[in-house]
Formats: sequence, structure tokens, C-alpha cells
Amino acid sequence: MTRFSDALALALAAVGVCVAAQDPAQRPTDSKSALITGRVVEGDGGQPVAAAVVALAPLGARAPVGPGGPIPAVLTDSEGRFFFNALEAGTYRLSAAKPGWIEGAYGRRRPGGSFFPLTVTDGEHRADLTIAIWRNATITGHVVDDTGDPLVGREVRAVSVTYDAGRRLATFAGRTQTDDRGVYRLSALMPGDYLIVAPATVTSEPATFSGTIRAAGDLPHAYLQTMTDVASAQMSMDRADIATPGGKDVLMPMAGVPGTPPANGAWLTYPTTFYPSATTIDNATPVRATSGRARAGVDLIVPLTATYEISGVLMDAEGPAANHAVHLLPAESAEAPLMDVSTAVTDAGGTFTFYAVPPGQYVARTVRTPWPEGADWSMNIFGGTQALKTVGISGRGGPGPPVESAPLEAASAPVTVSDRSVRDLKLTLQPGARVRGRAVFEATKSPTAAELSTFVIMLAAASGRSDRALYQGRLTEDGRFASASTMPGRYVIRTGTPAGWALKSAMFQGRDLSDTPFDLSGDIDDVVLTFTDRPRTLTGGVQDGGSDLAVGAMVVLFPTDSRLWTDYGTGSRRVQSVHVSPTGTFTLQVPPVGQYCIVAIPDDQSTNWRNPATLARLVTIAERLEVRDDQPIAQALKVRRLQ
Repeated sequence: MTRFSDALALALAAVGVCVAAQDPAQRPTDSKSALITGRVVEGDGGQPVAAAVVALAPLGARAPVGPGGPIPAVLTDSEGRFFFNALEAGTYRLSAAKPGWIEGAYGRRRPGGSFFPLTVTDGEHRADLTIAIWRNATITGHVVDDTGDPLVGREVRAVSVTYDAGRRLATFAGRTQTDDRGVYRLSALMPGDYLIVAPATVTSEPATFSGTIRAAGDLPHAYLQTMTDVASAQMSMDRADIATPGGKDVLMPMAGVPGTPPANGAWLTYPTTFYPSATTIDNATPVRATSGRARAGVDLIVPLTATYEISGVLMDAEGPAANHAVHLLPAESAEAPLMDVSTAVTDAGGTFTFYAVPPGQYVARTVRTPWPEGADWSMNIFGGTQALKTVGISGRGGPGPPVESAPLEAASAPVTVSDRSVRDLKLTLQPGARVRGRAVFEATKSPTAAELSTFVIMLAAASGRSDRALYQGRLTEDGRFASASTMPGRYVIRTGTPAGWALKSAMFQGRDLSDTPFDLSGDIDDVVLTFTDRPRTLTGGVQDGGSDLAVGAMVVLFPTDSRLWTDYGTGSRRVQSVHVSPTGTFTLQVPPVGQYCIVAIPDDQSTNWRNPATLARLVTIAERLEVRDDQPIAQALKVRRLQ
């Protein structure tokens, strides 16, 4: 085997794929078989990429396969070329990958962008296919304290910021640790803007917690029910145990000075810090990561800071709530938390203590989700060597409780820390509210009993926050429904429907709760959901003036009234987008009656289009559209580029 062949074998082992050797002499042996050829190139420059793994995956319910079963992946040659032959007619996903690169796909014009289905007909030969892939981006720098000394073994994470419902949503995109010089390197990043943070979440557990686990043979139910990241942050599991005075086991993932605190309760420690030296996410400075380049010099200065304790008690209707996780969240991101400032587990008396809390504004919160009857819940730890290890809760062996059974319970309180510890914080769990009502059908035929059971009713946070481990309401045989018990807040009604059906409205006291956010502080009854099997659609075509930008462009629809650009929840009919099909057409759901903007923009400008600042720019290039009742709508658009 040659050195080049050895290198290819190593590359294949790295990505774990099955690769078929290509013989250029091979040709289709059947007149009905199809053949496709193409090249894999760099997305930034168009140079050929050798030894890339190209995969062809059938799409659709009746997806075609190769004569011998699944279609083996192939390797590109030194000029980036590949081919597949003996293909059945059908629709496929054509993609390319290589270690150290971001996956590309047919039709994808930017990292992470949309792809086009590839349709192949009987006997077709195509030789014009190109797949672009991009090199990973890298961010590197130092983490030092305020004297310039390196912080060794400190975790550093990259935070990706997106927008939904007009609100900022932050998610972790990568993580690493500093070496003995305080140097970190975040690699394998998608090109884009990131916030860089050195987190310092502190977790405390009562000294009796480990004994409780041993006695039960598992984690207590209450702990699992309050660690489901509903309106709180997912918990990272990378920590080191440090015993402290006061009978608690504190898990601290950062360098600090634990010891006995002085009389005012202050501890000196290195708190969560965003680049360059910000204590809140609102004051963090974004960092641009570019494909194939290492952004160096992104240095974090983490000052040694006086921090304090917050202690209190958690109660429910039966008294002290033991073994519950209580989350301390930054006030500015409490609606969609990125991470806990501190996490505490209550003891048998319901008491808890947050340690190492810097001065600032916070929210203390506990949300206890219902325990699934007849099912087994467990805690899973996700994430490999380079991934962020997070806790997830899964249930097995049962469908979960009926919606009208045990309610979700929640407790939340604002907390201010200035120059001293906070004592005697009181939290009391209260049952969440429900939305109830009935369904009516404006349809050519009534849904079957089997179809009725598949209609799903959900309460979606108006802010766009996504809560996991919540149960869904369903229609009963008589068309009634009840939502899952939900914590107080602002919500919109969303539904899931079987094919051919769509929600038309969710009316309550003259308001459409699927369109207008409402405050949920108590039960809401007599909501009428109207479903139709004749949903109205807005169709159209997009032209690019010969610039080849229409295919894959994004069509964006949003109200002209800027007050409606935020807090509309996920899946809004007023604020929608769709990618233009390979044939240059698009289809959207017709929004409620009103005045709208509609515009087609190139795919490379479609990132974070839900940011209200971006919508304000789109207004200047968008077409105006008036939606009226029962009026057919079609729209012809031209691709417009933001300047």
C-alpha cells in the first residue's frame, strides 16, 4: 500500500465510514441506471479537496437504494472528483465530509446552510455537481487573573448566539481547558460570531445526599424532577469536590480560595467571566471566527472577586421539600438561561445554600416536573472528550402521566447580592396552570378517532425559550383538551396536527391565543381551537436576474408593525421563513389578516434574520403584502441583497 493509500485509510478510520473503491472503468450496465459525477471544493476559494468522503443517502418514505442495499460512500481523488453509478431513480441527499472540515452538501452555499434534494431520473447522467466544504474555525487565547498570572485547568466555552421570537438565545458550541500556561484553543468551530466565557458554576449538596442515593439505590425522584432544565440551565458534570465548613459538599469547577469565610461571609474566588472581562452576558464582546483561520489573542482577564452566600428554604404544600435542585440564574438571562451561577440541593429540612455568588441581580428558581407513572426515569450524561458534558433526563417504560394528573410545580424569587450574604430566602412551590377547551373542525370531513389522538396541544413560551421534559396535551374522543400544567409566564398556543390538517385559530374572549401572547397566572378555560383540512398557502416564485442566487435563497415574511417582531413564540404564522426550492418556487402558510413585509434574501445573509435589528434593515428592501380573509395570495419576488 502506498503512503497516499495509507493516508486515505487513516482518514476513513477517523470519520468511521464505509468507502467503496472507485474503478474509473466502471460504467452503468443497465440503460435504466443513473450516473452522477462531480467535485468537492473548498468553500472559500474553490480549490479541489482530495480524500473527502462523499455520501449519497436516499430521501423519502419510498427511498431508493443501491442494488446491494445502502449506497457505499466514496472518496474523492486528487482533483476532488467523485462518482456514483447504477443508481435507481429517486431523490437523494448528497454530502461530503473530511476531518477538520465542516460538512458540505449539494446546494449548500454557507457553513450550516440548507441543502437541496438531488432528484435522479432513470438513465440520467449528470456531471455538473459541486459540493463545497469549509475548514473549521479556531479561537485561541490566554486566561489570566487580574495580576497577569495564568489560570491553569480553567474551562473555557464558546457560546453561539441565535435569535428566536425576536429574543437572544445563547447555546454552548464548544469547550476546552487551559493548559499549564493558561492557554486555551477552541477548534472545530463553525465560522461565525461567538461569546467566549470561563464559567464557574458552583454546586452544593447536603452532606446526607450521598447516603440518600445509596439507600434508594438511585437518585431521588425530586432531584431528577428538578434537574430537567425547564426554565433553567442544563447542568455540566465536570467538577471537583471541595469540602467546606457548614456541613455541605461543594462542587467547584474553578480555582478559588475556599477556606473559612470572614465575618461578612465573603469568599474570594474567580467567578464566571465573559471575554474580555465581563461578569454578565449582556456586556460580553463577540469574537468573529473565520473558516480555516485561528483567531488568536482572545484573552480573558478573570479578577479574584469577593463572593457571598445565599441561603434559604424550599417548601411545598406538604412542608419542607427535600432533595430538590434549586437554580440561581443571572437576572438578565433568566428567561432563557445559559448556565446556573450556582446550584444547590435541599436537605431534609428543605434548606439550601448557594456558594461563591458575585454581587449582582439574580433569580432563584425550582421547577418540579410530574413524575411519569409506570415509567423509569434516569439521569444521562451526554458529551464526549471535547463536548460539554450535560445532564439529560429520560423516561422509559411508560407514556407519562395523563395531562390532568399531577401538576408541574414551580417557585421563583428575585435576589440581589451587594456586599454581604443573603439569608432566609423563602421559596414555596405552587402548581402550574393549564389551558382547557374544545376543538371544532371546519373541514370537508370529520377526523377519525385515530387522527384525533394525534392532535397535540402545547404552550410555547412567547420569548422563544424551549422547555424540555414537558408533557403535551391531546384531543380526547369528544374533542376536548387540556394543556400540560405550566409555570407562570407569557405563552402562545401551538399545536401539532396530522398530515392535511392545520390550526386556524385558538380563540378566547375575542383573542386568538395562537397569535397573541397571553399571561398565564391561573387556569384558562373554554378556549376554542379551530382546525381546518383546507389550510391556505401563500405561493410564489423568485427570480435572481441571472445571478444564481434564487435557488436556496430564503423568503422572509413578517409584520410591518415592529411591535410584533418580538415575543411571538416558536412556529409563528406572523413571522415565517422558507427556503426557495430548486425550481425557484416557495410556499408559506397564510398569516392572520394584516399588513406584512415579504422579501427574498440570499442564503448567506439569512443567519439570525429573526434579530429585530435585521428585520429593521429588511423593511427597506421588502415588498408590502396585505392579507385579507379568504383571498388567494400569490407573490413574485426578486432576490434582494442587504447592503
